[in-house]
Amino acid sequence: MNEQELALKIKATWTYLYTVPGLLSGEPYSVWQSPDGKLRIQIHDTDNEIVALQKVETNEWFITLRDILCIVGVLAE
Repeated sequence: MNEQELALKIKATWTYLYTVPGLLSGEPYSVWQSPDGKLRIQIHDTDNEIVALQKVETNEWFITLRDILCIVGVLAE
């Protein structure tokens, strides 16, 4: 499963929260929350690029795709 397929799966199974403008581009990024409420992920709406992931309880942020895929990797199986 590639990044865009994972983003589409997240959009289909997680809860949409809101959309924010990108800091540099101003393009829309949607924010999605995992079913258990522990994770939030930002996805670039135009190309389904996964931008950042937040662990809600600890407010830890991850921006490296490799780290994000490890955290949500169970979805990719």
